[in-house]
Amino acid sequence: MKNVLILGSSGFIGSELSLVLVRNGFKVYGLTRRQESADQLIRNEIIPIVADVREIEKWLPIALKVDIIVEAIADLTDHRTPFIIQEALLKVYNEKPNTIFIYTSGVVVYGDIKNNNNNNGTNDESTPYFSHKFIDWRIKIEKTYKEILGAIIIQPTFLYGKDQSVASYYFEAATKSKDSIKIYGDENCVKGFIHIFDLVNFYQLVIKNALQLKGQTLIANSYNEKIKDVVTCIASFSGNLSNKPIEYLSKLENSFFTEFLTYNQNVSSSKAISLIGYYPLQPSLTDGIERYYNSWLLSRDKNTAFSKLIGTVLP
Repeated sequence: MKNVLILGSSGFIGSELSLVLVRNGFKVYGLTRRQESADQLIRNEIIPIVADVREIEKWLPIALKVDIIVEAIADLTDHRTPFIIQEALLKVYNEKPNTIFIYTSGVVVYGDIKNNNNNNGTNDESTPYFSHKFIDWRIKIEKTYKEILGAIIIQPTFLYGKDQSVASYYFEAATKSKDSIKIYGDENCVKGFIHIFDLVNFYQLVIKNALQLKGQTLIANSYNEKIKDVVTCIASFSGNLSNKPIEYLSKLENSFFTEFLTYNQNVSSSKAISLIGYYPLQPSLTDGIERYYNSWLLSRDKNTAFSKLIGTVLP
């Protein structure tokens, strides 16, 4: 299997995955909305498809030719988009049922530890999904991918590295504080984290073992860290600590992002270790704070969807 279509090839995950796969001998097609991004794909020897993902007619012919399709779209504004994509991929499945489908989800589907019945205090793939009006659409779409398309579901934890993606919230909160460091959650709140380079390696391992993994769900996690330790580490390295107290905030009304930030999610990656031999290669966020802080400082982009979202919830 050497032909891959990446839906979301200009995104945080898709861009890195496209580069790694083409370097490892895959013929990679990348869907992107902007010609500027398409030119960059060409420079990296990736074949661009310039279209909005909802313009099915522009990318479906390629989808019918490839061996593997990775859905790595992060549409933060319209939850109808994933269903439009899935409907198109169902057409691919009906014509080419041997196609490998990989869907990118997230551990958000498990909710807070207090909402599940696990006795060991962790979230893993056996944890019941948490019903929530902002999560139920993802649960529904995962079900169709698994039960009909036999897709492999990858559920990353908080991404960090480079501009830090979702984890950039903690960098912003820790460095922009005045009298105190204000973060959502509480002093015992734990999050799972995975570096973008490790996540891309995770995808490679999944692709390598794809025929044996069809219909499986795998959590992609490297480290569990207390958010208190994360923001203290960032603030200390940035010179913004000065013994500032941490002030814990409750979720904002009608803001699922801030609610998710309050979730305590001690996450197990034992299934991925067992099935694909995954282990992190990059240091944890706190252990590698010098490189991660400096990278964030020079590469952060306030115009990305995540940056704009984070900007709306910072006190």
